[in-house]
Amino acid sequence: MIDKIIRGVIGVVGLLFGYGIVAALNALEIVSLSHKGWLGLAVLLGISIFLELYFLIGPPKVMKGGRRLIRFVETELQKVPAYDIALGSVGLIIGLIIAYLLSQPFITLKYHIWGLLYLLFSM
Repeated sequence: MIDKIIRGVIGVVGLLFGYGIVAALNALEIVSLSHKGWLGLAVLLGISIFLELYFLIGPPKVMKGGRRLIRFVETELQKVPAYDIALGSVGLIIGLIIAYLLSQPFITLKYHIWGLLYLLFSM
C-alpha cells in the first residue's frame, strides 16, 4: 500500500516537474506557447504527461535500488561497534565547529577569493 502511495506522489511530482519545465521555457522565451492557443496547451499537456509517465515507470527501479542500498548500509553498520560510531559522530561535530571558527575571519574580507576559502573551510 505504501508503495502505491509513494508511486502516486512521485507521479504528481513528475507532472509538476513537466509543467515547471514548460513554464521555464515559456518564461525564458525559448518556446513561446502563449500565442499558440490549443497547440500551446497540447504541448504543455504532452510534456507534462510524458514526464508524469516517466516518473511513474521509473520509481519502482529507484525504490528497489534504494532498499538494496539501505540493507547494505545497515549490514555494514551492524559490524561497527556503537562506541566507534559515537566517537566518530563527536569527532565530526568537533571538526565542523573548528572549520566554522576558522572560516569566520574570512567573511569580513572584501575579495571574492576569500569567499571561496570560506566555502572550503566551512565544508
